[in-house]
Amino acid sequence: MIRLSLAVAATLTVSATQSAFAQDWVEYASRQDRFTITFPAQPVITETTYKTASGSVLPARLYQATSGGSRYSVLVADFTNIERIATEKARACPPGAETCAGGRGNGSATGAGYWKADLAGAVTNATWEFFSRPGAKPTYLGWNSADLAASLRANRQRDAAAGRATEGPHRQDLAVHHRAKQMPAAQSSTGEQKALLLGLVLAHSELVAERRGEPPILLLDEVAAHLDPTRRLALFSRLKGRGQVWMTATEAALFDGIGEASRFHVEPGRIMAA
Repeated sequence: MIRLSLAVAATLTVSATQSAFAQDWVEYASRQDRFTITFPAQPVITETTYKTASGSVLPARLYQATSGGSRYSVLVADFTNIERIATEKARACPPGAETCAGGRGNGSATGAGYWKADLAGAVTNATWEFFSRPGAKPTYLGWNSADLAASLRANRQRDAAAGRATEGPHRQDLAVHHRAKQMPAAQSSTGEQKALLLGLVLAHSELVAERRGEPPILLLDEVAAHLDPTRRLALFSRLKGRGQVWMTATEAALFDGIGEASRFHVEPGRIMAA
């Protein structure tokens, strides 16, 4: 969580197990840092520091609570005095070290010590740090030092003409690797690519079910296409008992072996029981 002078922008670092959600939680409110959150118990507060992407050290507070084997934590970094702190840091930079000193003057895009870049990309940089926990290996996260809101405002006319947002995280690619074959998904067969995509969708649905305590509704369009019979049966087996699942196909035979399910036949303007 990042505390600004007049507003609060939040990123929460929370780890939990499914069993922990069954207990009674308490609503904790911090007047000092201006946020409210549910914890399994009253948190322990520790005064600490937070280093920005450009190396400025800011005051921070760590709120922690534990429940069984689960740990819950929120780090609140105070960016109120980021300009002063980054400017003092810049004074100690070696001559000519622009990546340390940043730009001088009111017209600088980065600000002394890169305080403007740190402030604009604070939430995204915190997201990067969250993704970089042990066991994870992120390779790229855009907008870590840019103000996405400012970019969207500046591009409104261009976006209106294009009929879409021309900048933003949706423009980035998701790199998927086929672990069993040790090859990029782009080089895998169509069926393997479909299986990898389904793996991502189902993993996400399992995470949602774990966090909410109930499975989400799944909408899977043309899900059986490009899957061989063995993979189709494996998919149907995995979907069994996972709540409400809607699947479509252009051929009824693609659902052979699905077991008990409601079937519908759709024609232009008509929906009939199959």
